[in-house]
Amino acid sequence: MRFENASDSVGENDGSKSVRVTRINGSNGAVGISYSTSDGSATSGSDYTSMSGTLNWSDGDTSTKTISIPIINDSAYEGNETFTVTLSNPIGGATLGSPSSTTVTIIDDEVPSYGSLRFENASDSVGENDGSKSVRVTRINGRNGAVGISYSTSDGSATSGSDYTSKSGTLNWSDGDTSTKTISIPITNDSAYEGNETFTVTLSNPIGGATLGSPSSTTVTIIDDEVPLYGSLQFENASDSVGENDGSKSVRVTRINGRNGAVGISYSTSDGSATSGSDYTSKSGTLNWSDGDTSTKTISIPITNDSAYEGNETFTVTLSNPIGGATLGSPSSTTVTIIDDEPLPDYGILLGENKKWSVFNYSAAEVDINKRGSAESAAFVTYDNRCYLYTYAPWNPISGSSIEAYARAGEKIKIYSKNDGETSKNSKIYFNYGYFGDISKASDGTAIVIIKIRLADFDTGYLVETKNVLCEVVSGKNSSEVLDGTSGFTESISANLIAGKTYIAYIQIGGACQSEPGLIPNSAKVDFKSLVSPYKLLRLYSIEVTF
Repeated sequence: MRFENASDSVGENDGSKSVRVTRINGSNGAVGISYSTSDGSATSGSDYTSMSGTLNWSDGDTSTKTISIPIINDSAYEGNETFTVTLSNPIGGATLGSPSSTTVTIIDDEVPSYGSLRFENASDSVGENDGSKSVRVTRINGRNGAVGISYSTSDGSATSGSDYTSKSGTLNWSDGDTSTKTISIPITNDSAYEGNETFTVTLSNPIGGATLGSPSSTTVTIIDDEVPLYGSLQFENASDSVGENDGSKSVRVTRINGRNGAVGISYSTSDGSATSGSDYTSKSGTLNWSDGDTSTKTISIPITNDSAYEGNETFTVTLSNPIGGATLGSPSSTTVTIIDDEPLPDYGILLGENKKWSVFNYSAAEVDINKRGSAESAAFVTYDNRCYLYTYAPWNPISGSSIEAYARAGEKIKIYSKNDGETSKNSKIYFNYGYFGDISKASDGTAIVIIKIRLADFDTGYLVETKNVLCEVVSGKNSSEVLDGTSGFTESISANLIAGKTYIAYIQIGGACQSEPGLIPNSAKVDFKSLVSPYKLLRLYSIEVTF
C-alpha cells in the first residue's frame, strides 16, 4: 500500500482534502494499513483537523481508498502552510510501498499584510548628560513575512561628532514579528553652553513587502545642561588716536567671556575739545552680535580735515544699554585724539626752547576806529599785521554807569610744552608793549585805565598767573593827556610750565585792579564814562619765554 502522490494541495476554503491510497502488485488476502497526520507549517486545530485510523482491503480488492481531512478556513493571512499524512503498520501480509507519506499544502486564500514601519514619535528629547538616546520603530497593520527598513541620522543644529554620534543601519522583523525595535544613539556631553540642539533620524527603503509609515523621521532635541554665557561688550582700547587727514576713525568693540545668544549694545559720540560738525561727525547707533558670534565690531566715525592749526583735540565714544543678556564691560568708553596735521604756527613758543616771538615787529601806527552808540563796543583788530585793541562804552545818563566793553590782545600767542624728559620748567614770560589813545575828558573828569598781563591754561581756560601793570584813575585830564602814545614797556610774570600742556599768554586792558582767580574773560575790559571821540588803545610788540 502507498499514497497515489507524494505531495498534494488544497485550497484553504475547500472544506476538506481527500488523499488517495492504492494497493498495487497484489490482490490476495484481506490486508490493511494505519495512517495519521502531523503538523508541518500548518497547525492541527487552527489550520486543519488531525486524523488517524486504518484503511482496509478485502481479498481480491484493489480499489483506491481515501482519507478525508477537514481544512479550517481562517481570516488571517498566514501564507501557504503544510501538513503530512503518513502510512504505517501494514497488516495481512501487505508491505509498505512508496511514497508512504504525502505532504499537503494548504493554499492560503487571504492577501498578505506585511505591515508599515514607522517611528513611535515624530519628535523626542534627551538630556545632554543622559549618555544615549533610544528612538523606537514599530511595525503596524501587518505581520506577514520577514521585513526590514534602513535608518540614518542627520545634523540639525546639533553636529555629529561633537554633539552626538551618527548612526546608520537596518532594522529587521521576522514573519509574524510585530515587536518594537530601537535605535540607540550616543550623546556627547560637553562643557560648553550651546543651547538646545537637534538632530534627525530618518527611515528609508523598506524591504520584504513592508511600506514606509508616518512619521518616517523623528527630530531629537538635546537638552543642554550648561548655563548660558552671553558675554561682556567693551571697547578694545580706553583711548585711541586718528590723524586729522585719515578721513575716518574705526573704534573696535569686542565681545568677551561669552558667545551665547544674540546680543547688542548702543553707542554714541560726545564732544571733548573736538567739536562735532567741525572736527568730526557725531555718530550713534547699535552694534549686534548673533548667537555664537565673538567677532570684533567697528564704529566708523568721519573725521573733518580743516586747514587751521588747533592742536590735538579729543572726542569720546560711549557704550550703553546692552541687550540680550550681555553686560557692559570695561572700558565702556574710549577717548579718541585727533592728531592735528597742520604744523605749529610760527607764533607758537615750544617749551624746551628759549625763544622770542615778535608779535608785531613794526613801528606804531594809528588805526582810527569809530564806533558810536553800540553796546558791542570792543573788538580785536589787525591792520598791516599790527594788533590793536579798542573799546567804546557810552555813558548811560539814566543809571549813571557805563556799559562795560572788553578786548584782549595776544589771544593767538600759545606756549606749547614739549615732553623732553622733564615734567615741568620754571619759566619767565616777558611782555613788551605800548599803548596809544586819544581820550576826551570824562563828564566828571574821571577815567579808569587798567592794563594786565596774563598766562592761562589753554585747555581749561583757568588763569595760571596774572599781574596788574597799570591801574590808574585819571582825573581832570584833557584829550591826549592819557594814553598818549607811550611805548616800549616790558613786564614779566613767572610760572612753572608743565610738560604736555598748552598755555596762552596775553595782555588785556580793563578789568578790576586786582588779580582775580577764575576763567579767562571773553576779553579784557575798560570802563570810561562818556567818551565823545574815537580812540586807539594798547599794542603788544613781543613775548619772550626763558627757562
